[in-house]
Amino acid sequence: METKDKILGAAERLIRLKGLARVRTKEIAREAGVAEGTLYVHFPNKEDLFLAVVKNNAPEFAASVRPELAGTRELGVALVEVVRAAMGYYEKLLSMAVPLMADAELLGRQREAIADQPGGPYRIYERVAAYVEAEQRIERIEEGLDPLSVAAIVLGPCFQYVFTRQFLGEDPLPVTEEGFIEELAGTLTASLARRPRSEREADET
Repeated sequence: METKDKILGAAERLIRLKGLARVRTKEIAREAGVAEGTLYVHFPNKEDLFLAVVKNNAPEFAASVRPELAGTRELGVALVEVVRAAMGYYEKLLSMAVPLMADAELLGRQREAIADQPGGPYRIYERVAAYVEAEQRIERIEEGLDPLSVAAIVLGPCFQYVFTRQFLGEDPLPVTEEGFIEELAGTLTASLARRPRSEREADET
């Protein structure tokens, strides 16, 4: 494993355990098995390291939600994968980001860091919207729906479920996470799927 990956892994473990504000670079270096100065070879400061940890989790989501995957699976199966990927992304993001809310100065620096980056947590809305547009082009999702609004409808429940579970320390609904994923994806499929031509023509007459 490369040194940078060791540092990212160590930082993520400690941030989850203690929260960003309480983690010291000495602890991260010790956990990674490197000298403290080595951290600054790869990351100018702790905030940049935190942003890198967040972005390090994005590729898994991006791999599951790509426009070129449109039409390669049944729509219901595809939406299950989108919801599952979103749940996993928020699970990692929230456990690291929530501690920032208690430190206004640190949060401000983090916002500036994200603003200077071409990516960021908000980009997953754009990625889901791009996937929705691709499904609309092949007529599997209703063409009149706004892709970004659909993305918000998909991601909102995922965020709320994960946030509530992390806050309460238990599942917020009387179903398992997998059950929630399947039910949400099923509801989305029924709501978004393009209706057969005969049904659309009947509405127009």
